[in-house]
Amino acid sequence: MKKNQVFIHSPNGPVVPTITHHATALTTRVPAAVIVLSEEDLTSGTTLVADYLTNTHFVDDVKKSVQTVYGRTTDLFEVAYVQFVKNTKCCKESFKSGQSLSKVLIEKKFKDLTLVFSDNFPATFFAEYLYGLTLYNWKNELKSHAVGEQPTGLFKPFTALTVVATHFNPNCEHHKYLQTIVGPHIEARELTYTRADVATPEYMANYCRKFAEKHTDKVTIEVISGDDLAKKGLNLIHAVGKGSANTPQMVTLYYKGNPEGKDDVYGLVGKGVCFDSGGLSLKQQLMDKMYTDKGGACTIFGIFKAVVALGLKINLVCTMGYVENFISDKCYRNSDIITSYKGLTVEILNTDAEGRLVLADCLAYQQDIYKPHTIFDFATLTGACIVALGGSAAGLFTANDELATELEAKSKNTHQTFWRLPLDAYPRENTTNPTADIQNLGKAPWAGAGTAAAFLEKFVEEGVKWAHIDIAGMTLLNNDIHGVRAIVEYYKAKIQA
Repeated sequence: MKKNQVFIHSPNGPVVPTITHHATALTTRVPAAVIVLSEEDLTSGTTLVADYLTNTHFVDDVKKSVQTVYGRTTDLFEVAYVQFVKNTKCCKESFKSGQSLSKVLIEKKFKDLTLVFSDNFPATFFAEYLYGLTLYNWKNELKSHAVGEQPTGLFKPFTALTVVATHFNPNCEHHKYLQTIVGPHIEARELTYTRADVATPEYMANYCRKFAEKHTDKVTIEVISGDDLAKKGLNLIHAVGKGSANTPQMVTLYYKGNPEGKDDVYGLVGKGVCFDSGGLSLKQQLMDKMYTDKGGACTIFGIFKAVVALGLKINLVCTMGYVENFISDKCYRNSDIITSYKGLTVEILNTDAEGRLVLADCLAYQQDIYKPHTIFDFATLTGACIVALGGSAAGLFTANDELATELEAKSKNTHQTFWRLPLDAYPRENTTNPTADIQNLGKAPWAGAGTAAAFLEKFVEEGVKWAHIDIAGMTLLNNDIHGVRAIVEYYKAKIQA
């Protein structure tokens, strides 16, 4: 029998390519290059292309897409991709140009790449462009190849970039900062899309343990598992996870980046449903995508890891609730009334509204034990948010107008938008219940995303700044997580204030 073996494209974790700078034109031949043109270059007749390639007869309308030009034996490149950037002074367009090029290149499977820019690209262009390019140097792929043969035709991330540009400064602080947070974002994305047969709650807890073990000087970890959750009063997360043979886990990482300000603590909370069948309220659609239902927990792990990598001077606590929502003789039931860690009683009207239950106990426990003054929770929480925003933005809910303004501004400047949605009297009243304190499903089937946020709000203590970010649409529709850089930049701003 001729057998195949699985090809792991990034066996040592996320690949952030090394970036080498050449201030002057190259003189040695390279396999592949990208020639990046500006509006000024097109006006001057694309002389940059002629400087490197004798075969300049590419598609005239280079503005529409990345064009491919094959070199002759006398050219410096075997193949070149010609890209056009209209506004070299716009950060968003710089980022989008790098992102779009990356999506082209991952299909070409180059290990090394040379990027050639004219003198018309200012120094401020490169950080965002290279951030967009390296951030999407990833593909959701797990394929095999024949044993003993090379894995041809399979995705491999590019590992080295050579930038040929007069005005690029590799020591620019903004560039170095962005390349530092690329790895945590890619890693969090990789975890989100790791299938549930691998990424069980225990796997995720052990993954966090291994990270903490590498940073024992500044990171501590607490893991509460299985029936120990119920013993501590964490009955909501325990109820959701007890139907699976893979026991539920609550993981809390604590980074002490500002030991002098021990009471100055920021909090992150994430929904980590490693697989969601819906429980007894069995899902009718999209169950094959429910390995991504841990996207919120993976996102905050990425934020946390970025903060540690940057060495930011803040104290940050990160609580992740990892569970599987399954059907068994032990699973929780519709009509159960469960007492939460906070003490509020919750009637279960739908077992597929499980994410808010996990988050509720995580929120309450984090505030009780670690006392953060500001908390952001991330979750792939509601289909209603996907209906409202699709894949264009994550839903942002908070009662704090100042916080909403800050987060919206940070998100727009970092190319992953948060869009504020209402959190007012209607969704708050929609969670009330005649028997228990609250219920986990709205009385009326409207404002589903806001109703979920209103449910979570009841577990936030008075005086604590809190925002809920629903990333369901981003994870399901965009094949990505959402908001890592925005939150990191929020923290950076607070340190500088």
